[in-house]
Amino acid sequence: MIWTYFIIFILAAIPFFEVTMIVPIAIIGGMPAVPVILIAILGNLLTVALFIIFVDSIRNWRKKRKTNVKTNDSKRHQRAKKIRDKYGLPGLAFIGPFFIGTHLTALLAVTFGGHA
Repeated sequence: MIWTYFIIFILAAIPFFEVTMIVPIAIIGGMPAVPVILIAILGNLLTVALFIIFVDSIRNWRKKRKTNVKTNDSKRHQRAKKIRDKYGLPGLAFIGPFFIGTHLTALLAVTFGGHA
């Protein structure tokens, strides 16, 4: 039984499996709902938090390395800024996991200026 919960924890932590896929499968498989949901959320939360910290530290490192170099914003970067300005980080954080997954949403949020 412990191994089953461990597997749920690990699969929920893997991008593209995530909580939304693992929880229904485990419940249909006969596992109790509340422990499955809690363990899957913890597994996903752990990897997302580690991912955010890692990406944020890389971003800060790159900022420190950049000296007064003038950057030309590409069209893609300008479009991303428009989307961020229109929906904001709360919109991305709320809607993102349903459409692109929590890991990619975390990456976009950190890229757009959210901090760990």
